[in-house]
Amino acid sequence: MENLFYFFLAVSIGGALSRDCKGQPDVIYEHSCLTVSRCKSGQDLHYICKHGEAIDNKDDYKCKPIHTVAPPCNRINDCSKKSDGSYPDVSEGCSSYYTCFRHQFVGRNFCPGDLLFHQTKQVCNYKENVTCK
Repeated sequence: MENLFYFFLAVSIGGALSRDCKGQPDVIYEHSCLTVSRCKSGQDLHYICKHGEAIDNKDDYKCKPIHTVAPPCNRINDCSKKSDGSYPDVSEGCSSYYTCFRHQFVGRNFCPGDLLFHQTKQVCNYKENVTCK
């Protein structure tokens, strides 16, 4: 079942974030702790880390063993008593959030810019609209 989840994650990411990179500079336009999407040498590239790995944003956004990357990506939150959904990463000031599915941690994402994660609405929002707790 876990492999099926990652397959749907990969298909969703690839379809939702696809962009035309021809003539564009090399740039990372979307990343989480498990995935990165970038324009490189005119190609639209998407990477998904294997189980037990995370994106190391200190080393060209490559997948590395999860315990070797910088926070918050080196942490796996306990989802054993949580319902399916996303939860603010309070230790990061709610600038990131993690997702639980069937009581398992499935990944961490970052809000763009200065936005913070709003748990009730399940979206990133302006900081004046979010209580981080």
